[in-house]
Amino acid sequence: MTVKTRTEDGGRIASSLAGLVVPIESIQPSPRNPREGDVGAISESLRRFGQQKPIVVQKSTGNVVAGNHLYRAAVGLGWTEIAANVVDMTDRDAKAFMIADNRTADLGTYDQDELAAMLREMAVDDDLAGTGYDGEDVDELLKHLEWKSDGGNPIIQYVLIFDDETQQDLWTRWLKALRKRYPDQGDQTHAFRIALFLAEQEA
Repeated sequence: MTVKTRTEDGGRIASSLAGLVVPIESIQPSPRNPREGDVGAISESLRRFGQQKPIVVQKSTGNVVAGNHLYRAAVGLGWTEIAANVVDMTDRDAKAFMIADNRTADLGTYDQDELAAMLREMAVDDDLAGTGYDGEDVDELLKHLEWKSDGGNPIIQYVLIFDDETQQDLWTRWLKALRKRYPDQGDQTHAFRIALFLAEQEA
């Protein structure tokens, strides 16, 4: 088990990363990171687990090339230090590595049944804090799997690109509002509930 050490401001960094700790003011986020992450969810993860892996920083510029949103979350939490793997890389390699780090994460998929089983166990134990999932997310995933097992059509996966974190937050809040607006459609997809809402507006 990794023991966490506390920085002066209360930020928690794994003791195994102690040799990589740098002042957070000595680095900055990349000015060209195309990824829009959920800083709020990462903040919740940092509150619960602390920092368990380092971010990656280009030595010559001090720009973060991997972990930009973790950096922003740590700043938002008031951390003054962060664990960073500061490496020599050209601007060309820094750009390519940042793209690769984002893209390889996008290419991953889930074993939906195993994910559902794990989340169900954690929900029962009230242990979802810091995971990026809440009870409604778990309910929706379970209903999707039940729907598919009953012969429902395959779910089409898609990626939404937001201009900023405010847009992403509004989208998430709107989806949750639609769940409450149509409680009898709990076993349906987001797209189905959006179609219901648009039909109402056009009526």
